[in-house]
Amino acid sequence: MAARRHGEAVDAFTRARELFQGIGDRWGEAMAWYNLGHTLREAGEPLRAVDAHARAGGLFRELGDREGEAMAWNGLGLALGDVGETEQAIDAHARARDLFHELGDRVSEASAWIDRGSVLVRAERRSEAAGAIRQAQELLRGTADRAGDATKWHGLAVVLRDMARTEDAIEAFGTALELHRRGDDWYETGRTLNHLARAHHDTGNLAAAGQTYARAAGVYGRAGALTEAAEARALGERCRSHRGPADRGEPDSQAPYGE
Repeated sequence: MAARRHGEAVDAFTRARELFQGIGDRWGEAMAWYNLGHTLREAGEPLRAVDAHARAGGLFRELGDREGEAMAWNGLGLALGDVGETEQAIDAHARARDLFHELGDRVSEASAWIDRGSVLVRAERRSEAAGAIRQAQELLRGTADRAGDATKWHGLAVVLRDMARTEDAIEAFGTALELHRRGDDWYETGRTLNHLARAHHDTGNLAAAGQTYARAAGVYGRAGALTEAAEARALGERCRSHRGPADRGEPDSQAPYGE
């Protein structure tokens, strides 16, 4: 199902790019390349994503659109990280970070730091990754009341978890959940709950992991994501089956995320 959705999205953005190119709308073409790059990454085609983001960046740069150029640099960094080009990825994220800083966009600058940190973690350069994450945390302070920033907090939490800073990750996931709830974004709420359950599992707290997977299943169901709901439910049951008799309890029926 997901592969088909990604394939349809790739086709749609490819057609959009061709249409914008045909009518001479260079900004529309740049955005289509940018969106195509992200969709290709999700479809598991990072090399094509590198090309798409590079083309988007070139067009944005020619048009003098610094925000678009910054977005394209960050997307390029993500794709380069996927293909193992660590130094090029770090440089791309640095270019995005600097442009966002010049534009005064603190949240997007934080996102560039987070993505840089993710690349550094994968390269086992954990001290540098820790510095990047500190910068992101500083920039995100004061943004915890904006629903649109939930994905940034989610990204921060994922990197913290990958760095084995599990308690910090759990706290950041909690912030992301609250922001998703305010925005009534049930699919992303389910996705964050799923990641939070994994973080609880990493700490050995199978009770919390099982309850959180159950909550994720309920929220995914509310979003109509039945496959994801079934997977989360199965993971929750697996956690429950590995807990001792004294540790078995029911999921929290008062959970505030709509399940």
